[in-house]
Order: sequence, then C-alpha cells, then structure tokens
Amino acid sequence: MKLTIFKGIAHDLAWNLGFLTHISSTTQLNNLFSDLPIETNVLEKKDKFDNYCLDFFKKRVPKSFDFNRVEYIAISINLSGASISVNIKIKIDGKLFSESVNY
Repeated sequence: MKLTIFKGIAHDLAWNLGFLTHISSTTQLNNLFSDLPIETNVLEKKDKFDNYCLDFFKKRVPKSFDFNRVEYIAISINLSGASISVNIKIKIDGKLFSESVNY
C-alpha cells in the first residue's frame, strides 16, 4: 500500500468536516463539534470527534495496515467570520502529509 493514500483520505475528511461544521449549527451534530476552534491529535481518542476522525481513516485503509506506524493525525478546524478552515497533518514513518480546505 502506498502511504499517499492518506493524503487522499485527509482530503476527503477535510471536506467532510468542513461540511459537517457548516451544517452543525442546525442539526444534532453539535455534540460532535461542541467547541470551535478545534485542535487535536485524533490518535489520543479524547472524545467523540477524535473517534469519528480515526474511524474515518480506519474504514478507508486496508485492514492489514499497521496503524502503529502512524505517529500523529493532527486536525484543526477554525471559524473566522463566515469562513471555515480545516487543516489535517499526518505523519507516518517520518513522512508528512497535509491537506487544507477552506469553506
């Protein structure tokens, strides 16, 4: 498996989180996005948001992939006026992948 798959998954997750953040004020998703801005390493599994993001990755990589190779998956979501920015940085085996999306 090529590690670049994580860049594609990060891109998909960034768009997904941006969309969910955008609609969270009008749906039951408020419990997932309780406070903005968000800055977290999802590997720490501190809350529902971390678990959601980690599951997003795990469902999209082969089951044979050893997740212990992943050093961190850092996600930040910031709200500035009407703009939402989602930044994801992933470090695997010393290689850094990043993705940013602005709504």
